[in-house]
Amino acid sequence: GGGALGQQLHNKWRKEALGLLSGLGVLCGIPPLVFMINADLRSMPSWVPLLLAVWGGVLSGVPGPNLRAALMNVNEPEVRGVAFALQTVTDDLGKGLGPAVVAVVINLVGRRSAFNIATLGWIPCGLLLLSLAFTMRKDEAAMVARLHASVARQAGNVCVEEDQESALLQGNTPSDVEGMGVVGEDTALLQAQQQQQQQQQQHQH
Repeated sequence: GGGALGQQLHNKWRKEALGLLSGLGVLCGIPPLVFMINADLRSMPSWVPLLLAVWGGVLSGVPGPNLRAALMNVNEPEVRGVAFALQTVTDDLGKGLGPAVVAVVINLVGRRSAFNIATLGWIPCGLLLLSLAFTMRKDEAAMVARLHASVARQAGNVCVEEDQESALLQGNTPSDVEGMGVVGEDTALLQAQQQQQQQQQQHQH
């Protein structure tokens, strides 16, 4: 469904597609729901509310899988669990608190107005999702750069440990061996920075 479409657009068109598709899905799902809340559905053919319900339901279901894909693309594997947990908590809070808040608003302004207010609350949600299009590419590049730096640092540490062990066997002092470790870490960081600069140049081209 929406997740497969978002992935195809992300891979074959632009990385910003996830944010655009999610935001437009939310915003375009508002009109049919607002219409059904305010219209006299009894005076209409049965297929009209059915079509509107399908329209609103399909579009409002697009952001979910694409948002999870976006979270995966901009977070390192070590922190993805935290990101998904936070997203799940906020989603569950909305499901739990939403009906309670709407019930309070119904007592204040009436049933129809309360549902209108709740549905129009999707507007800031859609705008926030659209804003992902302005940061997705930069955030993904930053995440990849951090991964490369981490891999380079780990590779550098392995090489340093091997060099230190070899140096000790050759009779070098511990202070000389520690200096080799500092040089190895600096070299790994320099390699990571060079890889990041090359990626930025490729994106610009």
